Amino acid sequence: MPHTQSNPHDPHDAEKPRTSTDEAKTDAAVQAFNARGQWPLAAEAPKTPTASQAPNATDRSPQLSQKPRNRWRTVGIGALGLLGGLLLGVVFQDILATIVTDTELTDVSFVFALVLPLFAVLGIVATIFFDKWFARRRRPKEHT
Repeated sequence: MPHTQSNPHDPHDAEKPRTSTDEAKTDAAVQAFNARGQWPLAAEAPKTPTASQAPNATDRSPQLSQKPRNRWRTVGIGALGLLGGLLLGVVFQDILATIVTDTELTDVSFVFALVLPLFAVLGIVATIFFDKWFARRRRPKEHT
């Protein structure tokens, strides 16, 4: 498969023509990929890239899209859990208020003070737990 340049007048786009050795290396890599059935994991990648393996802005291989989890994702998931917990707490508080007014219970006022903070904390903990649990399930298992 011959290599064609996108713009022959652009000096930055000019490359050396591909040799048969380059073609053979590419064919070998494609055959290895097809035999394996998946892209190599980031842990299997070489530690120091050579000149031919320099990162390219157009390279979209799957191993580069596996980003490590960061703290900002956890903060965002926790914030969503906080909002969800508060909304669930308001609904629960409304149901509890309806039950209390129908039965004329007066000694449960401390429960109303604890419902929103309790559900907010439970929402944060639950969303972070489930996010990490789903991330572990999505992570590919290493074959040894």
